[in-house]
Amino acid sequence: MPGRFEYWVGMDTPAIEDSALREFNRFYSTVHVPEVMAYYPGMISCARYRLTEQDERGDRGPMWLARYTMDEHAATHYRTVNSDPEFVMPFTPMPLRRRDFAVRWRFLWRSLASYGDDTGTSRGVRLIGMDPAAGTRAEELTAFNTFYDKTHLREARGALQSHFVTRYELCQTFPSSAPAAPRYAAIYELDHTTVTNLPVPPVTEGPPSWQNRNTHWRLTYALIERIDRG
Repeated sequence: MPGRFEYWVGMDTPAIEDSALREFNRFYSTVHVPEVMAYYPGMISCARYRLTEQDERGDRGPMWLARYTMDEHAATHYRTVNSDPEFVMPFTPMPLRRRDFAVRWRFLWRSLASYGDDTGTSRGVRLIGMDPAAGTRAEELTAFNTFYDKTHLREARGALQSHFVTRYELCQTFPSSAPAAPRYAAIYELDHTTVTNLPVPPVTEGPPSWQNRNTHWRLTYALIERIDRG
């Protein structure tokens, strides 16, 4: 799947009534996602997730994640339209008061490498975002990426019992994104929704640019549903 693009939207909903939360999820899946996909030709599907395991270092990821898959045409269109400061999203407003939800992530990614069997059924995903070590030079970045693609993805896929993994490079962040996104991210497709009790096997050490990397977040999400273009 190298060359595929994905747009991620992460949202938080502070403590609200169960009925409001159910309406939020119903609206997002049945109204908002179809409107977004209709507005941007080239969007292929959207998978929605709920956070099941926060980063062990604290609150580093949103509660709700929408992951839109798109082709290059849709990605270019999205970047152009959403980079215009005058653009107003022409979608039905959320059925929540503004104080009851917060948009935390708006990231556009380009896939770099994929491994495994993408025909399996995914119940959840493990998201890991990182930057190379600070001050990494061009040749060190090449070593970082080679190790990431050829060694680490395969080792981590086995450790996480993942049937498929895709690695991404950040294309752009959009307003409402806080904090800034890492340069690289990987999504490991899982047939489970937690990773806490999985064994931790030995892993290859990697080059210095890898050993001193900055891992922004390690997050696990359960799949709510997948919505294909109608």
